[in-house]
Amino acid sequence: MEYVAIAGSLLSAVQSVQQARYQETMFELRSKQALVEADAKALAYERRANDGLRRVVAANAALAARNKGLFSNGMFQTLAATNLKNAGIDITRDMQNAKLALIGGQTQSAMDQMAADQAASGGYLSAVAKLATTGYDLYETSAFEQVGTDIKKVGKDIGIG
Repeated sequence: MEYVAIAGSLLSAVQSVQQARYQETMFELRSKQALVEADAKALAYERRANDGLRRVVAANAALAARNKGLFSNGMFQTLAATNLKNAGIDITRDMQNAKLALIGGQTQSAMDQMAADQAASGGYLSAVAKLATTGYDLYETSAFEQVGTDIKKVGKDIGIG
């Protein structure tokens, strides 16, 4: 019966370590995924900012082309400056959002890395606790003496000792 307890404890400990490794890998992959997603969001915000800039430049160019005497020079400059000001506000927001997306991804990545570390150490601690508990239980029941006697007997049977 003692051998079953030892074998069960060993298998349980091995399973704890394997499960911890799988969890660690999963969290590490999630960490990398968070960084990739953050980069994609930041890139989308940067593209949006660039598109906004292109649109305002095109709008001002169209306004200049149509301005052939319809607006006074001061009126044209005011409209063009207003377009640029509004576009600048949108571009600034998009760039801030890009920066926040990167910070958010880095934060999520760091949290997933900490979870990976905790999963690994938790699995090893669980394995050690299982082995220690089984060892103590066997010690309390004096099963180690029987196991030691059985090992000596097997050694004699195969010619060792």
